[in-house]
Amino acid sequence: MTGLPGWIAHRLFANYWLLAVCAVIAAVPVALGILWLDREGGTAWLLARDLATVETSDTAKDFVGVAAGINAAFVTLYFSITLIVLSLAAGNLGVRLIDRWVERPLVRVSIAGLSFCLIVSLVAMLSIDAEAPLGDTPLLLVGTVLFLQAIGQDFRSLFANPLSAFRQAAGQYPPVSIRMIDNYARIAERKEADGGSGGLVDMLRQLALDLSDHAVAVAQFEKDRHDIREAFAKGFAKQTGTEGQE
Repeated sequence: MTGLPGWIAHRLFANYWLLAVCAVIAAVPVALGILWLDREGGTAWLLARDLATVETSDTAKDFVGVAAGINAAFVTLYFSITLIVLSLAAGNLGVRLIDRWVERPLVRVSIAGLSFCLIVSLVAMLSIDAEAPLGDTPLLLVGTVLFLQAIGQDFRSLFANPLSAFRQAAGQYPPVSIRMIDNYARIAERKEADGGSGGLVDMLRQLALDLSDHAVAVAQFEKDRHDIREAFAKGFAKQTGTEGQE
């Protein structure tokens, strides 16, 4: 395909956000389709065979709410890192950091996957009445949310190299460092509340600590150094044993 149609097709399929947009668009009909199956007998079929993944509608509502919160936190982290990396690199840090980030297909797939999971979780949360009997709860949809959460993401291999480059570059910008430390802390808190992987929480803490140490080392003003240390101390108070301290 050549000419204007070829150029349009190239720009469309090469677009960094294409997969994420497609995932968001696809998630709604998929979730509504599963909800329809529940209404047409899917929930009754699961209950008849004692295959329900939850015991009450209230538990189902709580579970999908937690799942939606975790997915939203990860999507926020992905988008924050991507936008910060691309904007800072384009203006100040050179194209190699952009290439290192954009050229990884797994990043695009992960953003798309998390976006899909988030929309499905939100549809599930909106479709559940916590006070309704279990037979009126869309159990197939709840099971789908559970399955999507169980798939998981290899966060370490996905982010190890890009975040190393990001730490070295963004450490020169205290507000950016503080924002990312806050993002790490928010996700770690959600994973702890959900009883999630301790390894992931430890990794997030170490990423925040490395970024904090580097940013403090290169900061030019004492107030910036103070704000960076304070962001880490507040965000990871439980892990550092400083919760409740002034």
